[in-house]
Parts: sequence; C-alpha cells; structure tokens
Amino acid sequence: MTVPSAGGHLRHFEAAVLPLLRGLPRPAHLVNAHGRVAASADTARLAGSLTRGPDFGALPDTARPGTHDGPRLVPCRGVPLVLVVA
Repeated sequence: MTVPSAGGHLRHFEAAVLPLLRGLPRPAHLVNAHGRVAASADTARLAGSLTRGPDFGALPDTARPGTHDGPRLVPCRGVPLVLVVA
C-alpha cells in the first residue's frame, strides 16, 4: 500500500488555486494556521515558507477581513486558511 505524501497533495492544491491567486490585482498567498504558505502567486513568498504575522490560527474563527502591518488578511470560511494580499 502506498501512502501519498503531503507534498503531493499540496502540489495538487497549489495547481488548483494558483489561477485564482494570479487573477487578483495584487500579489497574494494562502497560509495555514501556523503561517506556512500553502500556495502563492507572490514572488516574495514561496510555498512552504513561513509568513510572519498575527495568530493565523485564530483568524478563521473570526471570518472577518482585516489588515496586519500592511497586508490585507482574508480568512477563508470553512477551511483553516487565510488569504494574505500585499
């Protein structure tokens, strides 16, 4: 039995969301609750890297967009991800 790697799943996820991220008017990336970049259309943020910021894990519970030191933060309802827009 073969167990797929998390990296394999992330590649499929990134391929699915990149067209949407690229369609935004500003550079953007998605981070998980720990600030790890899950997908990015921002050349300054590579998938797998860490993003400094607030407690990203607490943001999805609020489901309200806001800002943190410049970037706009948009919690993704229903999934533990936050859209970070430059």
